[in-house]
Amino acid sequence: MAKKTKEYRLEMNGFHIISGSRVMEIPDRAPFVRQLRIPIAPFTKRPVITATVYSSDSPGNPFVVVAIDLDRTDPLSLAVKITAQSVATVGSHDEYLCDFVMMGPVGKP
Repeated sequence: MAKKTKEYRLEMNGFHIISGSRVMEIPDRAPFVRQLRIPIAPFTKRPVITATVYSSDSPGNPFVVVAIDLDRTDPLSLAVKITAQSVATVGSHDEYLCDFVMMGPVGKP
């Protein structure tokens, strides 16, 4: 499967929508976990976020989203961190993608 990343951003009247698909990364020594960090706009409150994880390479080892967190480790760049884990807690080095949609008001709180 070719590594494809796509992303769409739309802002209307102070409301921001971000959607797309990105390849998830494998954290060090944890092939049963996938993570993704997505930089986001300065939402005035926590955005509504949905995410789905899938792989065309590995139809037999599903991953499920276990956490969606706001990542404020970099004070200049707010991001969303999505973490998924294998249902079977079995390691895999296959490529997994995350489709996501985020929406909410932007601007100064």
